[in-house]
Amino acid sequence: MCNTTDVIHLHYQGQRGAVKNPLTQEQVNYILDNVNKKTVTQISKELKISVDRVRSVRDGKSYLDMIWVYNKTHNS
Repeated sequence: MCNTTDVIHLHYQGQRGAVKNPLTQEQVNYILDNVNKKTVTQISKELKISVDRVRSVRDGKSYLDMIWVYNKTHNS
């Protein structure tokens, strides 16, 4: 059984489970850049992905490795 730390560690290593159409780093960056400027619905329509995927990135529930890269490059 994995604990939360193990899951986050795997995400940071880029070893997430299989996703049918995974988001790119550019898409994750776009979501995070616009989360305070646009609605989740607007972002999802622009990227042609579900509102739930946008919310999960916004809330830090998925793509933790890409969120980490975004934060490292935008907060340095």
